[in-house]
Amino acid sequence: MEKSKEQQIYEKVFAPVAMDFACWVTDEAVKRGVKRLYFLARDGYQSFLAADFMVKKRGLPLDCRYLEGSRYAWRLPEYALLEEEKILDRICIGGIDVTLRKILRRGGLTEEEAEKTASSAGLKEILDRKLSYSETRQMAKRLSGNPLLISYIKEHSERAYESVIGYFRQEGLFEDINFAVADSGWTGSVQQTLSRLLDSARPGAGREVEGYYFGLYELPAEADPKKYHVFFFRPYKDTGKKSRFSNCLFEAVFSEERGQTVGYERKEGRFSPVRETEFNPNRDRIAANVSCLREQLRTWDYRGTDTKLHMKRLLRLMSHPEEDEAEIMGSYLFSDDVWGSSLQKVARDLTEAEIKTHHPLKRLMLMKGGRGVFKDSAWIEGSIVKNGRNTGRHLFNARLYKKLIYLRKKRKS
Repeated sequence: MEKSKEQQIYEKVFAPVAMDFACWVTDEAVKRGVKRLYFLARDGYQSFLAADFMVKKRGLPLDCRYLEGSRYAWRLPEYALLEEEKILDRICIGGIDVTLRKILRRGGLTEEEAEKTASSAGLKEILDRKLSYSETRQMAKRLSGNPLLISYIKEHSERAYESVIGYFRQEGLFEDINFAVADSGWTGSVQQTLSRLLDSARPGAGREVEGYYFGLYELPAEADPKKYHVFFFRPYKDTGKKSRFSNCLFEAVFSEERGQTVGYERKEGRFSPVRETEFNPNRDRIAANVSCLREQLRTWDYRGTDTKLHMKRLLRLMSHPEEDEAEIMGSYLFSDDVWGSSLQKVARDLTEAEIKTHHPLKRLMLMKGGRGVFKDSAWIEGSIVKNGRNTGRHLFNARLYKKLIYLRKKRKS
């Protein structure tokens, strides 16, 4: 039976990347004396499958496990340990189509609580209005000192704290064993959150979690760089790679079939994940990808892999896809928020006028509060190719914007 175009793309471009990362992370972990490696949900799932297969095939002294969680499921209980200013800094961050309602939901508030909080702050009229980047950052000041908001967040976070610690204890994170985590990466904040939660439940242990990542754009403030190990692109370096990479497309393709974890509950003496939805909206496509990956693993030979070629293919597809690649891969559903309910195509359908707002000068003006509407896309290169007008010029500007952002972060580091 002939494979679909999507399966041909996954087999040629994505499966080799998952296997290369899994091979690297298991080798590095063993070399550094790690005995247990936790792959983090959900975009660590396919790498976990590959790593678990490789470890068993090669007889490596490494226990690979899969840890259910998400930014939301771990950050919410972390708020029980933080002061108001740091909580607001975490929930008032940019993203795609950010609204005040989304910001409040990041703090664990129900719909009713979000509306009451917005009313108490005199902001109910903008609860569902899309906020610019500058408005999103300024929202921390506008919400500061709101006792109702903080009381809601603390109530939800304290309730979530007990269950997340129970889940971590159940999964062996408090055992006396040298463990580390593995994940896609991007900012390293989840590792910092995990370290804080574990340390709070075992005061004085003084152990910071170590992590292995596909790539990191930056590191959290006060993070120890020696605890972060990178496969492909490094914090504040590798601007050329970063400018051609799409972390959103990466997450959409390398996810798992089940829905996102938003918390934990205890049933019959065990803690289990509570999911926002039972299944990933891309469930059938991911199941096909996993089947393809398992097939590839059966003939895998780590001594003959060409990582350089595999990364070249990945960056080419992400930064300059063919029309059929943009249409097929761009139709994966995606949400960049801690709640995945606001789904859209990873390569959103944009007009040429909307694409022009992604050019560096126009986008920077809009971010600073200039007039105009900015319609974001999780994979802008896919959106540009799908639109089909002046593709070369728009792709150049999309890459230029990314380069400028990463160079700016490099100078500030």
